[in-house]
Amino acid sequence: MSGPSNLDSIASLLEDLGIGVFGVPDSATSSLIKEFERSRTHRPAANEGNAVGMAVGFWLATGRPGIVYMQNSGLLNAGNPITALASGDSYDIP
Repeated sequence: MSGPSNLDSIASLLEDLGIGVFGVPDSATSSLIKEFERSRTHRPAANEGNAVGMAVGFWLATGRPGIVYMQNSGLLNAGNPITALASGDSYDIP
């Protein structure tokens, strides 16, 4: 019997810390997504911009941080929400 994988350890650590996990599941990150899906703090999003908005909302509602995962091509989709919502000027998001 083998121990937990590194991915399982990451997902468990994030859940234990109460960190929200948001992103767009895809085939390129399927192993990581499978581990995140076991977590109570994982919320899939329709697109990367939505994931950023969800992470900001998570912070505002709970005071706990959220992380957003995405493919590198998703960065452009997240650009406007990052600058509009997650900048220090709007909601003081750390």
